[in-house]
Amino acid sequence: MVNLNQIGMVSRQNTLNETSYNDKTIAAMKKFRGSHAWKGTQTQRQTKLKTLNKELAKANNIKIPKLKFQMLDGTDSGHSSYNQYEHGITLRGRISVVTYLHEFAHAMGHYNEEIARHWSIGLFKQIFPISFSKLVPINDNRMYIRREHR
Repeated sequence: MVNLNQIGMVSRQNTLNETSYNDKTIAAMKKFRGSHAWKGTQTQRQTKLKTLNKELAKANNIKIPKLKFQMLDGTDSGHSSYNQYEHGITLRGRISVVTYLHEFAHAMGHYNEEIARHWSIGLFKQIFPISFSKLVPINDNRMYIRREHR
């Protein structure tokens, strides 16, 4: 059984609005938001995410996951992954904050996909409410979200 308090999730509720996170997790995310996460060159954006990765690991008392970027061609980030044997996150397709947070949830010990989705999407919604409002579900069960195509 995963101790949700230990891994940044103080209580797990059924809705994204009721999920709460430890203060250090929120502080790390607000600092990331203040860095204008989506602005800059791809290299600058990777650096911002690497800094967040270190700060979230510290905030949640885990070893810093290795963070790699592969095949960043602007396509879907759905082939990103977490490898528990090397404790590494690999982002593929495009740099997606939601996808990164999802994989980070796995790095904290949330191997259950539903819990990882809930943790990552809820945190994104809390820190980036305007960006969250522009996301739409990919399928009927609202398990995945993506930017709406215009």
